[in-house]
Amino acid sequence: MPARFSPRNLLVTTIADQLALATNFRSKAIGISLKDRSAILSAGHSAKGAYWFDSRTGTWVTSSFYQPQLPAWVNEFNNRKLPADYSQRGWKTMRPVADYTESTADDQPYEYKLPGKSTSSFPYEMAGPAGAAFELLTYTPWGNTLTKDMALAALTGENLGKGPETDFLAISFSTPDLVGHSFGPTSVEQEDIFLRLDAEISDLLRALDSWVGPDQYTLFLTGDHGVMDVPAYWQAHHLPAGLIEPRQLNQTLTQSLLDAFGPGNYLQMASMNDQIYLNHALLREKNISVSAIQQTLQRSLAKIPGVVDVINLRALSQANLTDTQLSLYKNSYHAQRSGDLQLIYQPGWFVGPPVGTTHGTAYTYDRQVPCIFYGWGIRRGETLRHTSPSDIAPTLTALLRILPPSGTTGQPIGEALQH
Repeated sequence: MPARFSPRNLLVTTIADQLALATNFRSKAIGISLKDRSAILSAGHSAKGAYWFDSRTGTWVTSSFYQPQLPAWVNEFNNRKLPADYSQRGWKTMRPVADYTESTADDQPYEYKLPGKSTSSFPYEMAGPAGAAFELLTYTPWGNTLTKDMALAALTGENLGKGPETDFLAISFSTPDLVGHSFGPTSVEQEDIFLRLDAEISDLLRALDSWVGPDQYTLFLTGDHGVMDVPAYWQAHHLPAGLIEPRQLNQTLTQSLLDAFGPGNYLQMASMNDQIYLNHALLREKNISVSAIQQTLQRSLAKIPGVVDVINLRALSQANLTDTQLSLYKNSYHAQRSGDLQLIYQPGWFVGPPVGTTHGTAYTYDRQVPCIFYGWGIRRGETLRHTSPSDIAPTLTALLRILPPSGTTGQPIGEALQH
């Protein structure tokens, strides 16, 4: 049975959608990722297919939104049983641990312990029931290997790049995200993941050179977000960082509203993406403004170490933010989906448990990502001026001489393009 996922909640077009429109839907787009959302959102609405890994079965699946059943090449790939093979190999470091000079010592107390492990140190085994082993697989370099294998199967299975129109293959490597959250960006685990990912990308480039020819394809590489180091790591080196305990935050938030406005459930949702969603029906009933709620929470939450401010997302012009931060919050705001209030934390702080790390702020460590263009139509060089991931879509569509996606906010990186 196909999985029940689709790009229904994606309100704009993607690069692949614009390519399809420009070619009267003759071009083909395929999205590949361990995660359903990464495969779907990168490929878009009009893709030929989007495929993601089902760790319960160890197979790649799709949605009936794209097609009623898996193509023959996907069934053939699944029949190779690669996840079972990779799971038997375990995870050992690519090099001696002593060579991992970009990492902290292995087995830190703030690192997540994978199921079945009493420590967070190498080596890792993935023995056990198939579903559990397949889930653990996604936290190891084999998750990247499996993604690359599937991408190469899509390349040949869909005959991408061999027709008269430009095709689009979107590959999202999810394992660095899973490992980064669990162990932190300075862990031996994360360094090993990236050393091995470099080899996987090399395999991809060699395959593309062989399949369509050198300089006959354009590649771009980026990340969907940066990350904060584990706060305990910063604290050990006397840097300003810390954790906000979720229960304390929620209790303070709820109690301060009850004390100020009396009984009632004022929150539709306590917090998602550090945004607070208010119960507007109750606010109307009690004649309470969002501004009054904001001011109450500003006073109470500011007493919690690490909390800086609470801003009204529906009155951003009044927020005490830098111009850069203000533009970021404006760009991320959607009137029908965003919360009413936004929690602002000190740099180096976030809400979470004492293991692993996360992202989601407007600070540089959460926003700094690679942006690399390579291949056909790309000029050799680099730029030190400020660019953004939002510049990628208009840069590629300028190269392809098609319209940018409907929600584009960035500008083409002109110096990257051959003229």
